[in-house]
Amino acid sequence: MTRRVDIDKYAFCAYDEYINGSDLIICIDPGHGGMIDGEYQTNGKMYKHEDFTFHEGVFNRELALILSGRLLEEGISHYFSTDSNVDTSLPVRTIRANNYLKRYPDKRHLFLSIHGNAHSNESANGFEIWTSPKQTLSDEYATILFNELKYLGWKSRSDFSDGDPDKESRFYVLMKTLMPAVLLELGFYSNLEEAKKMMNTSYQQRMVEKIMKGILKIEDYEKD
Repeated sequence: MTRRVDIDKYAFCAYDEYINGSDLIICIDPGHGGMIDGEYQTNGKMYKHEDFTFHEGVFNRELALILSGRLLEEGISHYFSTDSNVDTSLPVRTIRANNYLKRYPDKRHLFLSIHGNAHSNESANGFEIWTSPKQTLSDEYATILFNELKYLGWKSRSDFSDGDPDKESRFYVLMKTLMPAVLLELGFYSNLEEAKKMMNTSYQQRMVEKIMKGILKIEDYEKD
């Protein structure tokens, strides 16, 4: 079932859910806000380079839309934590995800939060994957995604102290969601070289292909 939504200046997608018979349901969570009437909605999540300004929330939404298109092609159920360019609050996004879990309790769920990274040290680079503390199914899914994203050729910013590559934190969306949840930090937009790649549509599609390979493996993970 695909449910249409009214399209207005606040929206960034043409639908808020695509639900079919797939066993796995993905919540695509594009972090922060986007653009409304040329005004960025999350001023802290941006970086001014000499020739351009990188807006993280815009990047997150661009990847979310590409990922949604690939999920449609593969017939995998998914929905957005927000269909708006407004900087939707963390509680609203997590409650929405938890409500889908209640609606479809017999399905497998994955909350996938998409972000870019930044640091005061402009040479910082690479990707990171985060889960909540302690070992859960999230860690297993994160490892699958990590093992695909490392083929981007970027620095893999990992933490193997607990036996797997993901880093752990009590980020709100990781702690408040009731399903496996993984947060992706896909490059440092404070790094000029990586920011240019992150803004490139072809490179965005390449990143999404790595994510999709991981999702397809997660889809089959508990079927083996």
